[in-house]
Amino acid sequence: MGEKIGETMKFFNREKEIKEILSIIESEPNLIYFIYGSINSGKTALINEIINNRLDKDKYVVFYFDLREIFISRYDDFIEVLFEEYEGDKKPIEVIKGLLKDTPLLFGIPTPKNTLEELLKKKTTKNVFRYITNVLMEIKKEGKQPIIIIDVLETFGFQNLCRFAPKNLQKIGDLKLNGFLIYELFNYFIDLTKELHLCHVFCLSSDSLFIERVYNEAMLDDRVDYILVDDFDKENALKFMDFLSEEILNKKLSDDEKELIL
Repeated sequence: MGEKIGETMKFFNREKEIKEILSIIESEPNLIYFIYGSINSGKTALINEIINNRLDKDKYVVFYFDLREIFISRYDDFIEVLFEEYEGDKKPIEVIKGLLKDTPLLFGIPTPKNTLEELLKKKTTKNVFRYITNVLMEIKKEGKQPIIIIDVLETFGFQNLCRFAPKNLQKIGDLKLNGFLIYELFNYFIDLTKELHLCHVFCLSSDSLFIERVYNEAMLDDRVDYILVDDFDKENALKFMDFLSEEILNKKLSDDEKELIL
């Protein structure tokens, strides 16, 4: 449990998952990792805890792309998710170094306005991915390890289950640009991890249909691994209630109250 990425609160449990993810981060990038589990099992909170409290901020740069609440129906929308525009003629790495004084977490790749306009105009993923790769290489030259986190939650597979769903449920999974853009994105992630060993990539999702679809269409065999963030068992659920009641209510719950909540 926890708050949105970038914010902090006291964290409960998940030491096993934290240890596993930190072990991955400290090794050479080689695979795409799906962090999966049911809705509200704590996937985003887990990543939030690792970024804010467990990472050496002098060693890592984290790019977080949140696709959970953003309506994506056009190529331009997708670009806006990936990039953060800035004015001036500074190089992206100079902007990144300035931002990293306060946090290792960035919401998008810093990009000069004129460069962003060119990427929007050309509408080709090749140019987009080449630009991102160059920025990540500059980060590596600075002695830091880049990490990409893409949070997609349950936004994709539901569209396949419900043909008559309203259009505002259509997200990047159904966006075509020389094929399905989401598959191009994950093929690019293969380049970053399996081929170039340049950047760690984690994808958070509670949608098993989306994971299966991407796995098959983007040909991710032997290129991905999975980390389960499951709901608490009864023992840990009761401990979590004690933790929350003392943190929020400043009181202890009775055994009957905890059983009722459970």
